[in-house]
Amino acid sequence: MNEKALTPFMAYPDFSELTFSFAFLNELQWFLWRNSPVMHPWIFMNFLTVHQEIKVGADVVFNNGLTPIYIQFKRSGIIKGQNGRTPKELKPNQSGNHQFTLNQRPFYRMHLHKHMEYLQHFTLQVQEVIANQRVFYVTSQVPDIKALQDCVKDRSVFSDASAFFLPSEIILPTDVSNPDDLKETHWVSFSKNDTHKVVYSEIGVKTPRAFQRSANFSESLYSWVSEKSPADRTKHELKKSIELIISAFGINEKNLPEGFRDGSLVYQAKYLHRYYLDTEIFFV
Repeated sequence: MNEKALTPFMAYPDFSELTFSFAFLNELQWFLWRNSPVMHPWIFMNFLTVHQEIKVGADVVFNNGLTPIYIQFKRSGIIKGQNGRTPKELKPNQSGNHQFTLNQRPFYRMHLHKHMEYLQHFTLQVQEVIANQRVFYVTSQVPDIKALQDCVKDRSVFSDASAFFLPSEIILPTDVSNPDDLKETHWVSFSKNDTHKVVYSEIGVKTPRAFQRSANFSESLYSWVSEKSPADRTKHELKKSIELIISAFGINEKNLPEGFRDGSLVYQAKYLHRYYLDTEIFFV
């Protein structure tokens, strides 16, 4: 984003994306050391190269030996006033509804990377949805470096200075009848205490945020680092698939083979998949 080309009513905070990233990752490491079930867990932060970022879409991937998490950092622009022009956030949409009100200012704008028709964003979506990875946008929601410093001092970078978005919840217009959709500028607007966000292009549509409170990210992170082993995750997935198949087919457990319930989770899941879905489960 060319900061010289900003709208009259928007500015960027007086800290860099790198400064925000460092503050966030510093608190992240503290959080993991404090909450991991393993004493003094090792944490490896891998800042990706330019070529790696093109393939993955993220700035950094961190791994505590169990759960890789991919993060793309952003530094949000800030809208405090109007300066003679009305920002889209305060304009009614096609339905005549206002997405934000004056008392919600400042608004924050997380601009998506426009290069190669938003390749970064679509790559992150593939990592999240197709590859089933844990992928996030983490963007700032403080107006200046003083506010960021206060959050660092209070260990509230997660809860007060950061906003979290899943790539999958940011849907860009891709109308085949309008090939210029992906040549337009797209961003996500939000206010600090709002549970919704708006993705802007030509029309802003207000939708719920996946992490409606910044604390939700901490809660999710705690559950991930508390996982004991990949085997536990496998057991959970097997149990879930067994329950789903029994529910979907209305299976009376009395009609299942004798000893079904005494069999292992692997046996139960393989049996149900084979005879009800005509599929086989393989472990590699």
